[in-house]
Amino acid sequence: MNFRHVFYAFSFPLRVVRNPLARFYSVFALVDEAYAVTSARPDGWTSWRLVSMQLAFHSYWVGGGSSD
Repeated sequence: MNFRHVFYAFSFPLRVVRNPLARFYSVFALVDEAYAVTSARPDGWTSWRLVSMQLAFHSYWVGGGSSD
């Protein structure tokens, strides 16, 4: 976690995520790519869409970093 993540929270659409577990995961999975996508199109995010996007980015990040 870097200091820049603190500023991401100000404009990230976390308010659409109502489920406490999904909200916790959304905060945990906040990466630069997710912030960039949501800041480019700030309107129209649903909870399902936001969390599934973050899950995809998180999966790509973890999967790309693992080696056999």
